[in-house]
Amino acid sequence: MAVIEELAITFLFLVAGFLIAMRLRLPPVVGLLLAGAVIGPNGFALIKQSETINSFADIGATLLLFVIGIEFSLSKIIKFGFRALLMTIAKLAITFIVVYEIALLFGLGMIESMILGALFSITSTTIFSKLIKDKTQIGNEEIALLFAVLIFEDVVAVFILAFISGLPATGGIDSTQLIFSIVKSLATLMIAYIIIQKFITNIFERIARMKSDETMIFAAFTTAALFALLAKIIGLQPSIGAFLAGSLISNLKEFKKIENTVLPFGAFFSSFFFLSIGMLVSASTILSNWLLILTIVIISMIAKFASVSISTYTLNKNGKSAIFAGLTMLSVGEFSLLIAKESAKFVKFDIVGLAGSAVFLTSLLSAIFITTKSVETNIFRTIKPKTRDDGRRFAAYLGRILKEIEPGGGLFNVYIKELKNLVIYAATFIIINGALFLMATMLESFNIINFSQGLPFIIRAILHMITFVAFGVIAFKSLDNVISRTMTVFRTVDNRHIELDKKLFYSAINLVITMILFFVTPLIISLLRLPDFFSHITIVPLIFALLIVWDIIKTLQKIISNGTEIKRRFR
Repeated sequence: MAVIEELAITFLFLVAGFLIAMRLRLPPVVGLLLAGAVIGPNGFALIKQSETINSFADIGATLLLFVIGIEFSLSKIIKFGFRALLMTIAKLAITFIVVYEIALLFGLGMIESMILGALFSITSTTIFSKLIKDKTQIGNEEIALLFAVLIFEDVVAVFILAFISGLPATGGIDSTQLIFSIVKSLATLMIAYIIIQKFITNIFERIARMKSDETMIFAAFTTAALFALLAKIIGLQPSIGAFLAGSLISNLKEFKKIENTVLPFGAFFSSFFFLSIGMLVSASTILSNWLLILTIVIISMIAKFASVSISTYTLNKNGKSAIFAGLTMLSVGEFSLLIAKESAKFVKFDIVGLAGSAVFLTSLLSAIFITTKSVETNIFRTIKPKTRDDGRRFAAYLGRILKEIEPGGGLFNVYIKELKNLVIYAATFIIINGALFLMATMLESFNIINFSQGLPFIIRAILHMITFVAFGVIAFKSLDNVISRTMTVFRTVDNRHIELDKKLFYSAINLVITMILFFVTPLIISLLRLPDFFSHITIVPLIFALLIVWDIIKTLQKIISNGTEIKRRFR
């Protein structure tokens, strides 16, 4: 088929997909995926994934992440930083855990289960923006908070995508590949944000003096193309470089006046990306894996809804807004499709088709739930009044604590300082150990020194141990400083329950450590190349985490009930 005929059919079904989605009041992504499935090789085969469409799809994926990078707002992160971070951790962790365990129960491998967990944990920024448009059920403050959560998720997704794309498609993942990918990803992100930012700033300041919007637009897209090329050269996805370019230039005052002009270009080309993904969706794949797809979609949506709604309620104290917020964050989106497309080299089944089906189903159900007002009302009515009262009291208690942690509070500067130090120390620790590991591997490959036995092995082990102990000592000192300062703030904010507050704080630390063990255990099993049977060991830290959560809930109940008793006495 001629290129012009393919483009004609593509544009025709692009418009048809948009019109169908608008008619049904659904996000455009749903219509585009459906149109792609119809005209693709697995549908009526009107288009057979030609080089032209693939090129448009690659450009679309790159510009889509460039646009997402442009919408990367530091002001939203600063305003809702800690609240958004808490919600992001809760949402990603809970969804990842349930999807990971379900995938294992269905007999999937550990790596496949981890990829599915990451894929289903991330919400689509594009679909969320469409769903909340012209909705009055949720306030501007809640919308800003949820956008901040999505920004954190985008950063996590970019790192996951960088990690996966940095691994060679050799059919297996060994420790050398894993460490090299982490070191390369960290180095790329650090160089881009620390060094290149100053260079880009100087260029745009010079272009702004020319007072030409056209030149500024071309400069923006040229920056995206150069960053995409840089990412491609070092073995990462070009779209990652485009995201970094967008995030770097988004905060330039010279770029603000043309931002609305650039965004439609990304929307146009990203349509080809979603249409191309729709072409990969196979009805036979969906039918053969319908139980797995349906189970993971339903469970992941429940996990997302519960984590987002509860988090929003405890942080904002508005029940109906919290329920509506949970319904808007159900969809799987563009980053999930990119992760699935890049992960296909490690996964034995059709993960792209599964991801496309998940985006379609979650977007469709989310749109239906939001447009059907009775859903929100019925969910709110199922919550008992006593539970709502306890939630409001807990929200008030948590609000007093968060006030000290957020910008302007007594703990904000302490946490920021210690967090920066820990990030620097952790990055240094990873880079040093990665360099030592890679150096040993290279020397062994050239038969210079064998580090697997004898004195060289002992020296290498000692060097790794020294770096580990040094990092542990530094991290412990930093944590001790945070704990002591936090306890001081607890005494000033809530001196009636200081012992319970202390217990609650240490329980939270234990929960964090336990969850870290949960996420690290699969990686350790992969490094040791143990059979997938050992992946079920992750249930042990998960059980401990559930016990700690139960203890935290009981402690919170005591704090809330004690506060209620004190109020009654003074009435």
